Amino acid sequence: MDILKKIFKGIVVLVGIVIIVPFVLMLGFFAYTIFFQDSEIGELNAQRKIVFQEIRPVFLKYKKDKSKFPLTLQALVPDYLETIPQVLLTDGTKDPVLKIRYSGTAESAEFVFRTTHGPDSRASYNIVKDEYWYDP
Repeated sequence: MDILKKIFKGIVVLVGIVIIVPFVLMLGFFAYTIFFQDSEIGELNAQRKIVFQEIRPVFLKYKKDKSKFPLTLQALVPDYLETIPQVLLTDGTKDPVLKIRYSGTAESAEFVFRTTHGPDSRASYNIVKDEYWYDP
């Protein structure tokens, strides 16, 4: 009987380790993502909001001069901007969450970016309307 109790306790401990350790590791990963990585994205997006306000007049002047918005950010250099602001460039990043996409047409200009590491996080800034949109 004592041997069965020891075997049972061993099985309980083994099952506990197999279930609890991965759970604790996953919990730690999610905490890291939420508290550290998402704060990095928050800081980056705060900087982007400032830059959007600074360069909005540049886009509107380009539209007035050429009757359309630039198709690429590079079209603004060097006549309208000396360089593209760093927070709008994502060429070197390996993290897809930190990327930003610009889309320009004759009548609209918009930036689309992520707000968190979550799969559905999305935000945009519409230059024409001077409007932000966040996916709740």
